[in-house]
Amino acid sequence: MISGGATGSGTALDAASRGYKAIFLERDDFGSGISSRSNKLAHGGIRHLVQRNFSLVREALRGRNLMLRNAPHLVKKRSFVIPSDGLAQKLYDWFGRAKDFGRSRMLCKGSTLEALPTLVGQGVYGGLEYFDGQFDDAR
Repeated sequence: MISGGATGSGTALDAASRGYKAIFLERDDFGSGISSRSNKLAHGGIRHLVQRNFSLVREALRGRNLMLRNAPHLVKKRSFVIPSDGLAQKLYDWFGRAKDFGRSRMLCKGSTLEALPTLVGQGVYGGLEYFDGQFDDAR
């Protein structure tokens, strides 16, 4: 018995591919619970770089890359811009073998402020554009 959200759907698919039988039981519509309120990101846990949890970042990026290769109809590449000096993001590229999603690139102050117009210009020296994934968990 598996719920009908993103995790349950993936678990049922995995179980079926291994020859097991699975049944969906969902109180409401499929994907309407927790899955409907997720940020829908298939990402590598960039926030964990700050905590120096490199093994978790590496594992999450491996999963993200597999999702893109195995289900390109569900995962889309998305561009993100953050004010940054870029060092952490280069590690993120390296851990994630960025060929699947694209390499990050440094942005000058003007390009960063253009991409993030709500930032106050003081203290922003530049930024970084990087790529992660977003998935359609309802599908």
